[in-house]
Amino acid sequence: RLAAEAGVAIGALYNHFASKEAIYAAATTRVFANHTRPPANILRPEDTLEANLARLVGWFVKPMVEDKNFGLLLKREMLDPRPSTPHFTNLFQESLAMFQALVRQIEPKANVDEATASMLALIFGFSHLKGIYSLFPTVQKTVDTPDEIAEYATRWLLHGLRSDVARGAATSRKRKANK
Repeated sequence: RLAAEAGVAIGALYNHFASKEAIYAAATTRVFANHTRPPANILRPEDTLEANLARLVGWFVKPMVEDKNFGLLLKREMLDPRPSTPHFTNLFQESLAMFQALVRQIEPKANVDEATASMLALIFGFSHLKGIYSLFPTVQKTVDTPDEIAEYATRWLLHGLRSDVARGAATSRKRKANK
């Protein structure tokens, strides 16, 4: 089917790619390449760290929300990656480094890997699990736009960063033991 849509013979595809997995990896890399580099002005020195974090998260969320196919592909590759596809952290290295640097500035003792994983979970939760909102009557509204998702996810992450959760369970256990 892919060869037909591309207007080439199946054999021509396999002259360029060793397998279906190689074709999928090349296609995935190409699709993600358009969405992996944040704009040069995404972080603004005059803004707060929190505002910069929300803007970076909003930039990341925008193509997920506005391009449903991209959002579904990203979700698939994050939740059930194929061994042959490019690793998420390699594709989004620059934006992940920016995110982690902001987290370190906001809360130097935070576990940045946990913060990154938590933010990704929050982003996917807010952008792909809208049906869950109806189960909880205190949820005020569905979060639809990239800016709303970024605001909610950033607020939830920052609340966690400024608590003992971000410093790790071992730190919490030490404090309890010393009391």
